[in-house]
Order: sequence, then structure tokens, then C-alpha cells
Amino acid sequence: MMHKQFLRLYALLFMTVLVLLFGASTLYDAISNDAEQYWVDVTQGFDDEQGQAFNLREIRPGSVQFPHEVARQLDEGKVVAIEDGQQRLTYYAIRDGKWLAIGPLASSHHQFAQRSVYFAVAFYLVLALAILALLYPLAKDLLKLRRAAQTFAAQPQTLDIQLAQKSVMQPLAQSMNSMSARITDLIQQQQDLANTVAHEIRTPLTRMTFLLQRMGDAIDPHVVQRLEKDMDEISQLVSDYLTFARSQRAQPELTLQKQSPQALLAELRDKFAHHPGKAALVFETDDNPCFFDPRTMPVGMQNLITNALRYAHKEVHISWQSSEQSCLIRVEDDGDGLAGKGEALKQAFKRDAKDSEDMGFGLGLYITHQIAKRHHGELRIHNSERLGGACFEIHWPNHP
Repeated sequence: MMHKQFLRLYALLFMTVLVLLFGASTLYDAISNDAEQYWVDVTQGFDDEQGQAFNLREIRPGSVQFPHEVARQLDEGKVVAIEDGQQRLTYYAIRDGKWLAIGPLASSHHQFAQRSVYFAVAFYLVLALAILALLYPLAKDLLKLRRAAQTFAAQPQTLDIQLAQKSVMQPLAQSMNSMSARITDLIQQQQDLANTVAHEIRTPLTRMTFLLQRMGDAIDPHVVQRLEKDMDEISQLVSDYLTFARSQRAQPELTLQKQSPQALLAELRDKFAHHPGKAALVFETDDNPCFFDPRTMPVGMQNLITNALRYAHKEVHISWQSSEQSCLIRVEDDGDGLAGKGEALKQAFKRDAKDSEDMGFGLGLYITHQIAKRHHGELRIHNSERLGGACFEIHWPNHP
């Protein structure tokens, strides 16, 4: 189908250009031959038989001052044309010792030049109209496809792009319709899976927690502690996956508000006050206001702190710095460091090869990376100079 559409467009363009070139050549030949014929007739007017038809007159020698070169040509019997200030030509010649003149006549060269200009303007105007007639439907279809793509990017949905059957873009429109339907189905399946995970896993986890509390005295405390840790880990995995699933769907625009980071850091300090790890959390911030989304930025910081606590030995340092131009969040730990694996950890489902099976899906840093990008910033990962472990930084501009 696409092959036939291309051949049809190619043939149409080829025939259009061919017809225009043939027409231009014909008109040019007609103009050139007309001017040339006019010159031959004037030259013949100096013959005795044609003189009356051209108002041939005799002039007194010396009445017209000719340049030396022109006078020489006249002496050789040639016909010389002199143009006056009104773009008219007077033809001079010497026949049988007589000085003869024809004119003044309208300049055939001037008329030819004018005709050439008119011809060029008409030719390019017709060419422009022909190209417009060919490309306007194509541009119209491309604009429709572009708007459909923008609509799909803003909110994934099944597209229904209708183009004329003869349009060159029709196969592309059909492909976009099929693609959008397929992607919409996949997104719906992902959402259904996320809902299933939330219901089918969290519900039995709640029952297991309740039973474990009732049977706590009858079970070895070490076993109870291990079971509680496993259930907390499963709950965290479910939470990470649900957050990841939501990040893959279309989200509303961020609400960037200028606010102090003190309230957010106080909330995180309270949330991690009783974390099970042994590492101490150290918070440091200035009180400069900063533009950030109060809904998504806490999620990003929580992911960074949770990740740092997994690998830290004694300390995790969290700092927030703001200036008029930019904002910076830095989370550092005193773990074993990254060994050059920072960029790979920004991808979904990427984990350190040394991680145990209870270290999560590898979604936290990916989600934080997406949050930084939505703030028109970036997530930087490298080794910490302060503590010697890993260092995670979110940079973004301090403006809405």
C-alpha cells in the first residue's frame, strides 16, 4: 500500500514538473523568435522596396554625432541601432552614399526584457501554485498526525485518525491507530496487574501480621523478628511496584510551589526516626525557599534515604541547598560505594549484582530519576567525598 502511494506521488510530481518545463520552453521560444523576426524586418527596411513601410528618411551627414566605432560600422555598410533616453531605437545605415534613418521605434530588446520578466514571474507563480496544490494536502495530513501524536503523549488513548484513502499518509495513520490501541491495552493490563498486586498480596500480608501478633509468645523471638522483616520487605516491594506503575501512566502537571524545605525535612526526619537500621541520619539544610512539587519530591527523597540506609554502616547524611538559580538535594552514606555503576542504577529493575534478594526491585532510583526529570533537573550518582560511600544528588532549576 505504501509502495503504491509513493509511486503515485512520484509520478504526479514528475508529470507536473515535465509539463511546466515544456510550457516554459514553448513560451520562451515564442518570445525569442518574435524578437528575432522583428530585428530582421527592420534591417530589411533599408532596401528600396521596403523603405516606405518603415518610414525611411534621409538625414544630413553630420547632423548626428556618432562615436568612432559606430561611424566605422556605418562606413562598412552595417545597420546600427541607437537607443534614446525613452528606450526607443533609431536605426542608421549608409546606402549609396546616403545617410538613412528609421525610427525612433519601440525597443524590441526592451520589450523582450519586459516579456522575459513577465514570463519568469508567471512561470514561478504557476510553479508555486502547483507545488502548493501538491503539498498542501500532505502538510494538512502531517499536521493532523502531529496533533494526534501530541494528544497521545499527553494522555495515552486509542487514536482514530481518519485520512483520505488516496493520501500518502494513510498507511502511517493506520499504523498509529493500531499502535495506540496496542499501547493503551498494555497500559490497562499494567494497571490491572498493579491493582491485583495491591489486593491479592497486601490482603494476605495483613492476615499474616495479625496471626503473627497473636502467636508471638509461642514462637521463637528470632523467628518472629525474621518473619516481620520479610513481611515488611514484601510490603515495600508492593509499594515500590505500585509507585512504578503510576509513574508509567500519564500524570498531571507538577505544582511547583516556592516554599522552605524545613517542613519536608522535618516530616522525613519523623518518618525515619525509628528505622530498623543502625545508621544515624544527619539532616542539614539552609532556609532558602525553593520551587518544588510537594507531592512528588518527598517520594524522591524517601527513595534516596531508603536506598542509603540499605548500604550505610554508621551514617547517612542528607543536605538541601538552594540558591536563586538552582536547588540541590544530596544524600550520602558510608557504605562500600558504587564502583562506577551509577548510571546503570537509574534504569528500572537495575540492581547491584551484590544485592541480596530482599533488596527490592531496583525501582526506587528509577522513580527518583523520573521525578528529577519532571522538575527539569537530573539525578547524579557518584561516590561520596565526605563519607566514602555512595552519593545521590538531585539538581533542578529554582524557578517554576
